[in-house]
Amino acid sequence: MDRESIAFFEQISAVQDETGLFEAFADYCRRHGFESVCYLQLVKSGFRVPRHRVAAYHNFPEDWSNHYVAQGYYDDDPVMAAALKYAEPFDWFKVPETFDLTPKQQRFFADVADAGFKSGYAVPVFGPAGSVAYFGLATMVAEVVMTPEAKRGLLSVCHQTHLGYLKLQDADTDTR
Repeated sequence: MDRESIAFFEQISAVQDETGLFEAFADYCRRHGFESVCYLQLVKSGFRVPRHRVAAYHNFPEDWSNHYVAQGYYDDDPVMAAALKYAEPFDWFKVPETFDLTPKQQRFFADVADAGFKSGYAVPVFGPAGSVAYFGLATMVAEVVMTPEAKRGLLSVCHQTHLGYLKLQDADTDTR
């Protein structure tokens, strides 16, 4: 494992709240070319998480976030749907090559391009008690091409971030 990942794991093991956790994650992603990130918890304890509680964190541009919500993309997001079928990081822009998309899903990808995103990766993670989460990483700066080694490192970082989030959630529940 690379030193940067180990340093990240040490950093998040010391965080006391979700803000610190996700700021550390966003900083890690920025160093790897992604200025926009999101973390969505899709399934918790075997049950789908209600839509209004899914997004635990995101720093995507406000214009894009508002457009995403206004278009109702949450219910038809082809990247999120693909994340439930893959076990490793994948390039958003390869989804149309692999899945039959509805017209709305095709429009989603056109809107992603129109918004100026150059690269996007999704990282599905699976945790204890049937938890399933999804990390979205994107950039409007330049295309990011990830090597297999970089994908493995990113998967480890995302998995540890997911576990860190669950741990903080459990600690929060225990203190109530």
